[in-house]
Amino acid sequence: MTVYGGDATAAPTTSSARRFRLPAGLDEARQHPESLVYALPLAVGIIGLFVSLLAVVSNATDGIMSALLVLLGLAQAAAVAVRRARTGSLDRLGVGLALLPLVTGLLNALMPVWTFGYDLNGILHRTVFSGPALFVFATAISALSIRRLLVAAPSGQDLALGAVFMGPILLAVMGFLFVLVGIVVNGASKFQLSMLTTAWGQIPGQNAYNVGYLNNILGTFLLIGLTLLFAILPGVGAGVFMSEYPGRLARVINFCATMLRGIAIFIIGAAAIGVVHLADAFDSNSFLSLLLRGGWDDGTRIQAQRGSFVLAAFFMAMLVMPIIARLTEEGLRSVPREMREGSVGLGATDGYSLRRILLPWAAPNVMTALILAGAEAAGALAVIWFMASVGQHGVNLFSSVTDLDFAVFASIYGPRPYYDTMLENQDVGALLLLVLTISLTLIAMLLQRRFAKRYRGSITA
Repeated sequence: MTVYGGDATAAPTTSSARRFRLPAGLDEARQHPESLVYALPLAVGIIGLFVSLLAVVSNATDGIMSALLVLLGLAQAAAVAVRRARTGSLDRLGVGLALLPLVTGLLNALMPVWTFGYDLNGILHRTVFSGPALFVFATAISALSIRRLLVAAPSGQDLALGAVFMGPILLAVMGFLFVLVGIVVNGASKFQLSMLTTAWGQIPGQNAYNVGYLNNILGTFLLIGLTLLFAILPGVGAGVFMSEYPGRLARVINFCATMLRGIAIFIIGAAAIGVVHLADAFDSNSFLSLLLRGGWDDGTRIQAQRGSFVLAAFFMAMLVMPIIARLTEEGLRSVPREMREGSVGLGATDGYSLRRILLPWAAPNVMTALILAGAEAAGALAVIWFMASVGQHGVNLFSSVTDLDFAVFASIYGPRPYYDTMLENQDVGALLLLVLTISLTLIAMLLQRRFAKRYRGSITA
């Protein structure tokens, strides 16, 4: 018989008993029942967060916005009052968070449903003001309620900070889903297969235009291909230098890659426009003019444009080269030391090791970099913003650059004929661009896995 010192009924704490112990915060809350009153403002705050997020996609929540703001303030005031009666201490922060939603809710109820005038460029619904206010107050009161409910335990502090951080994340996700669902639903409802095989342009002999994205789709693929063609060798070479040949040149390349990636994308676009303006001095029939400005033959002479695919791809390559360089560098740095030492021990030269061991090992990273760079080139509107056209004159190396993202932009801000015929199909262009970029991302993931199995499988298995 085992006897335990002190109390014969006492037994040591077993692992199963420890497993079912309450968390420190909840255990302290049980010992301080006055803190449980903060469950009420916490519940109202969670409801307020949900309703404020719904306000992003619908104005139908306006009817309960004011009531929720007032209810949120009253719940917080009740919690402060009970705590004051039970402990004798006044929660000043809680008082402030009770008064603000109360006042805001009353003001929101007095505000007109629609606001216009006052130099506003549009008509604003009341939820534009009440939604963000409810979101902020609900997040703040929920965080404070968690803190008070768990009696300032470390777990309560962590959960309170989590509530503060999760609110903006949920808001961003809701906004993203709202835009994404709108594009998919509206684009799919208007999509027709003929749009993939028809180029936008005037119907000969008629005052009407074909509706389609053929030239924009072809232009997107041509732009991606040329961009990768210009970027692959400098990008991979820069990654090799930064990883395998440390020194002054590698530090310079590293600095240039960092600065090139950090530079504003509009500056790259402005530089491209500057080159186009310099080419204005050339005759439109000259090769340099076609190379830089692009053009189309109207039957009598070449009409110069604002920028060719070659020029646009060259500057787009400057945008994506740092991606290729960084991923190549990471791939080379991930080569196991044993493989490097074995290569040297077997007498392989640096060039042989680079070609037959290091670069094959980094192939998954390089392929991923190329696909992701292509996806970025497909959606980087700012680089070609001022030089692109809607593609009515066809697609070739020396024609005016066009792609899907500019087609979406031109649906609102492009030439009047394009605006009149393509505005209602803008979501179709956005959906095609979305499908293209997502497809390229999925292809990158699949190729990375396949190349990893092929070149790294025997080592990493």
